[in-house]
Amino acid sequence: MEHLIEDAEAFVTSYLNNHLNPSFVYHNLAHTQRVVSNLKEIIEETDLSKKEKEQLLMAAWFHDTGFGKTIDGHEAESARIATSFLKEKQIAEKDIQAISKMILATKIDYEPKTKVEGYIRDADSAHLSSKNYDYYTSLLRKEWELTAGMKMSEEDWLKENIDFLNHHSYMSELAIKKWQRQKDENLAKLLKSLEKIQEKHKE
Repeated sequence: MEHLIEDAEAFVTSYLNNHLNPSFVYHNLAHTQRVVSNLKEIIEETDLSKKEKEQLLMAAWFHDTGFGKTIDGHEAESARIATSFLKEKQIAEKDIQAISKMILATKIDYEPKTKVEGYIRDADSAHLSSKNYDYYTSLLRKEWELTAGMKMSEEDWLKENIDFLNHHSYMSELAIKKWQRQKDENLAKLLKSLEKIQEKHKE
């Protein structure tokens, strides 16, 4: 499946470049590439089989292609796009279903049921632990504004992100070990920024 992953990378790169609205300044090819990279960082230290690792990487490449057609339910659309690609490559149905389940596991409110589902969710949310967290969230904020007309005050935006970080948990021990500390630091910075804004309101 190694060559197939290279084919998937080429397909997804072309697909997103041709079908994704430029308003998606966060959920774009660069995000997909980061998720794939984050996933590689995690799974290289696991005891997953070669096949499971390859299926995860395939799912990571396709997981946000659905944004090329829809925002709501984009995960299901992503799974459909992946299924079409994999069927053309004559991949076994059980493998296609496994990859589709991994893609669907990236849905924001989904509770992972397997290790592999946890790994792809962790990779998809690794930006929460990035030293560039502020930059990535600024892209997401702009994307919400451009695609959904959602304009938020600085205070509301900080509250939104604080709430998300407080309710988010990494699923795998590896992700916790690698990323939890920086995530906690990012949360602390958000809380400090919110405190400053609220202090100004009191003046």
